[in-house]
Order: sequence, then C-alpha cells, then structure tokens
Amino acid sequence: MIVLVLAVLSLASLVTGYLTDRMVLVEVSFGLSVLGAAILAATAIRRRRAKRKNAAEPDEDEADVAEAEGSEDVEDVEDVGEAERTPALVVVVPGRRRYHVPECESVRETAVEELTADEAVEEGFSPCTRCHPSGEHEEAALVSAKG
Repeated sequence: MIVLVLAVLSLASLVTGYLTDRMVLVEVSFGLSVLGAAILAATAIRRRRAKRKNAAEPDEDEADVAEAEGSEDVEDVEDVGEAERTPALVVVVPGRRRYHVPECESVRETAVEELTADEAVEEGFSPCTRCHPSGEHEEAALVSAKG
C-alpha cells in the first residue's frame, strides 16, 4: 500500500514540477520512485527468505505420525519418500530470466542464487537453452538422492 502512495506522490510531484518549472519537485519525484523501488525489492527478498525458511523446516505432521507409530519401517518409508521429493536445485543470476544447472558454463564466475526448479518456474524464470536444467538435471538429482 505504501508503494502505491509513493507512486502517486511521485507522479504528482513530477507533473507539478514540470508544469511549474521547478526542478526540485522533479528531483523529489525521482527520490520517491527510488524509495518505492527499494521497498519493493526488500519485500521480495523477505518473501523469498521466508519461503526458503518454511521449506527447510520439517513437516510436523510427518514427525508426529512417525512418533505415534514407533516403528522403524515408517521411518524407512519416509526416507524413501524424501529422496523422491528432493527438489532439483538450480541457479539464477539476479537480473536475468534464465535458470541453470550449477555447473552451466553460462554462470561460471558469476554471482548466483540457488532455488529449486519449481521455485524458479514459479518466479517466471525459463530454462537455459545451453544446459537444459528442466528435465535432465531433475532426473540426475533424483538418482543422486536415491543412492
């Protein structure tokens, strides 16, 4: 909501500055725009971190079921299920719209962020045409997780 207010104030300041020929109002407009962009970026980063934190926490229901059963067989079944559900990790370069396998030549010596392939797709990234992370990497991750 605050970003919307900043955008409206920025636009009003820009128009007023242009019409009255006051450069100070145009500069205020620019400052408000930068502040709004910073707030949007901070919110996106905070959401991404919260999503990763929630994904890293174990599911309480599964832990309760294993304790209630008190059986090692249940734990073995959960371990196999976890191996099958291990998400493929991919990397993205901030400011670009492709995701890659971590070994891709396109992202060597580049600052990257790790995501799961599903997260990358949800955030609008598309697979790299050089390393093709969508199919081959996920299958490799599933095989390595199993054994």
